[in-house]
Amino acid sequence: MAEFIGSPAMNMIEAKRQGGGLLVHGIDLALNDLQRGALAGASVDGMVYGLRPEDVSLSDAGLPGMLAMIEPTGPETYLMVDTAIGKITVRVPGNVHQHVGEPVHLKWVAERAHLFEVSAAGRRLA
Repeated sequence: MAEFIGSPAMNMIEAKRQGGGLLVHGIDLALNDLQRGALAGASVDGMVYGLRPEDVSLSDAGLPGMLAMIEPTGPETYLMVDTAIGKITVRVPGNVHQHVGEPVHLKWVAERAHLFEVSAAGRRLA
């Protein structure tokens, strides 16, 4: 799998194809129609679901997690959240009022996710 340039790095979540979707530890990952079509044409079952930290946000509902780290950098803050699908890095503008150890929820839109095959080439599907 290729490494991606960026700071912080893209969240790379290993998933398995199940039916017409992707599953990680019993959790269905959001896909749009284009991604579902690309997944249907994939030659392998192992996938990587990529999310850029700026495309993930805190929410009142969504994927539950526990806030593990807060790193203020001035105009934005980086968060590390432990979830059932793995550690997720989030980049939010400004400061946050939450504290390490508090429960949070994460959300994103499928259109901002990237799909890659788990293979030596790591071919991008969508």
